[in-house]
Amino acid sequence: MKTRSTISAALLVMGAMLSSPVTRSADAVDDKVLASVYHEGLKSFYAGDNRSAHETLSQAIDAGSKDPRCYYIRGFANARLGRMPEAQQDFTKGAELEAQDFDVFYNVSQALERIQGPERRSLETYRTAGRKNALAAVEKIRLEQFQRFDPTAVAAPAANPPAAEVPAAAPAANDASNPFGTQPAAPAMPATPATPPADPSNPFGTSTPPAAAPPAAPPAAAPPSANPFGS
Repeated sequence: MKTRSTISAALLVMGAMLSSPVTRSADAVDDKVLASVYHEGLKSFYAGDNRSAHETLSQAIDAGSKDPRCYYIRGFANARLGRMPEAQQDFTKGAELEAQDFDVFYNVSQALERIQGPERRSLETYRTAGRKNALAAVEKIRLEQFQRFDPTAVAAPAANPPAAEVPAAAPAANDASNPFGTQPAAPAMPATPATPPADPSNPFGTSTPPAAAPPAAPPAAAPPSANPFGS
């Protein structure tokens, strides 16, 4: 476990490296040194020394630290020192870094577990907004890559697509006997014969053929004539 003297020595080394015009870059400071500086600033913050915490965390940030916890804790220190615009900028930047953190895991929840109440709720709004912005940026990149391979696959649909046109009926051939050009009326269909009513005496529902007409009576014989020869 590093002692306070070891951390102070790390701060001095980092300060000397940052002041050098040759090594003033993010790669010039080792990640372990940056982590030590962060923990030193965190201890000062929880000890109630907001000015020392702000100064120490600013050194880590200026050295190129991408740790969102540095921005969050410095933001709280700024807020307690009455520097609200600076605090909001730190919260926004910290949320952006946390949402883009894919390679390195920073235990943000553990670092903030002692900060509750209105301060914590205010920070959570920035963290939520940072995640939404990061997700929207990822979706935009995916859409651009998809359109690059198939530009027509995601074409925006028309707001009001035109209705399908019904083709007009072809005009009838000119009829010399019909000068008005109207279509002749269709011939009427023959009426369907009505179904005869059911016969209660016929339970099978079959139709009974009509009865045959009685044979015609033979013609009456002519009365006897006075002339037996019929002349």
